[in-house]
Amino acid sequence: FVNDREVADVRETVSRSIRDDVFRGVDESDGGSDDKVPVGLSRAIAVASTDRSSVAMELFGKLRDVSKEGPIPTVTPGDTGVGMTLENALGILPNSSKSPDYKGIEIKASRSAGRRRSKTRVNLFAQVPEWSISNLKSSAAILDEYGYITDGGILRLACTVNSQAPNPQGLILKVDFDAELLREQAHLDRRIVEVVAWRFQKLRERLREKHPETFWVKANSSKKGGVEYFHYVQARHTNSPNAEVLPALIDDGTVTFDHTSKRENG
Repeated sequence: FVNDREVADVRETVSRSIRDDVFRGVDESDGGSDDKVPVGLSRAIAVASTDRSSVAMELFGKLRDVSKEGPIPTVTPGDTGVGMTLENALGILPNSSKSPDYKGIEIKASRSAGRRRSKTRVNLFAQVPEWSISNLKSSAAILDEYGYITDGGILRLACTVNSQAPNPQGLILKVDFDAELLREQAHLDRRIVEVVAWRFQKLRERLREKHPETFWVKANSSKKGGVEYFHYVQARHTNSPNAEVLPALIDDGTVTFDHTSKRENG
């Protein structure tokens, strides 16, 4: 059992261990940015590195060079543009591997909150549920049960699920500290239905696998001629994720889960 005070103590202890490493090339027309990288998340799960490897120093130098270039046009529209544009600028080829991006180092880019964004979100890692302990046994079954038809006739489930309140689909996360499970439930018509589940042992493994060493990068976003541009202005280097606090971070709403499924209807 973990109470609110214990969660707060864990997060404060980890927060005190963080040291920012920031390069600044802020576009003055955007008013600058004082965002940390990323807000709250790396503070809570990782310890900032003061003993950098040669690869980390190499990457840090490349990030400085990218920052000096100023605003760069996105290579693709939409939410993924900020990460894909940075990887392209660094000469990293697109891939679907679960392995870290640059010689064993993960790179996570996100837009600065700025004046027009209330908050920003960072994709931590992807992990399918453990079907053997889940009520629904596939992503297709989840889509069939909770998806919705779009105007284009696509069956889609694109939504964020957190532990604080059910989303429009009725989905909510529940942390079972005793069983060491993360459960996704549907709260509909005063009924609680178990949807899927993950073992925290597996989620901790994925966090350690994905973020043994990470650069968290922030970019100022602007638009010119209808094209989004990114000026990469801040970075934090972290290593050795504190995976033990992951359940608490999900329980207090810091870490959330996204469904991103779709299928041609019929």
